Amino acid sequence: MSAVYRYLLYLILLAAAGFAVYAAIADLPAPVREVTLPAPAPDL
Repeated sequence: MSAVYRYLLYLILLAAAGFAVYAAIADLPAPVREVTLPAPAPDL
């Protein structure tokens, strides 16, 4: 039974790490787009 819990814990940690990496990658382009859009507005 402990092996099953260890396997589930490993899967949860792996999923958490994968989600953290995905969130970091997905968050990087978002602020760039938000900063790029307002920049031309004052020029117009």
